[in-house]
Amino acid sequence: MSKQPPPRSPTQTTKGKKVAKTPLHVPPGFVLATATDGARYAAPDFMISAAELAIEAEQMKQTLRTGQAAGGPFPHNYGPAVSMGDAPRIPCPPDPGLTERELLVLHAEVLALQNQLGISYKDAAHRLYLAEAKAAFVAAEAITSIRTMSSELDGGLQHIIRQGVAASDPNHMSVDK
Repeated sequence: MSKQPPPRSPTQTTKGKKVAKTPLHVPPGFVLATATDGARYAAPDFMISAAELAIEAEQMKQTLRTGQAAGGPFPHNYGPAVSMGDAPRIPCPPDPGLTERELLVLHAEVLALQNQLGISYKDAAHRLYLAEAKAAFVAAEAITSIRTMSSELDGGLQHIIRQGVAASDPNHMSVDK
């Protein structure tokens, strides 16, 4: 008689923990992804594609590595600037100019976008430019909103403090009504 191993339960061991091997139901819009440690996760589609793009851009950066750019002062450029809606004026070309490393990072991002979408270099660069312009516009709107909220909160707090002082001191003359 040959000894057969006992039947295995529907569990697997992961780092000393028993995890049930049940089939996962993946909701629409999600993808089942396996991590490097073997764990499985349900992640939204857009996160997977964004992660793939980031990984591809990082790989492009690694292939484009060059020596350290020489440091030093940059000449000032008092050229024209572009104003996009309510966003701050963006100097064109930027002042100071981009370093060699920054240019290579942008080039790698454009190449990764070009490879992922199968579009021309010009279209990929244009998409990246529009994304950066939108990010600058959103940042400018956020700064304006924060300034507005801060001034409104300051005014509201001052009003509350004045009311508190007026209520605690009956001889206090208040200008606020």
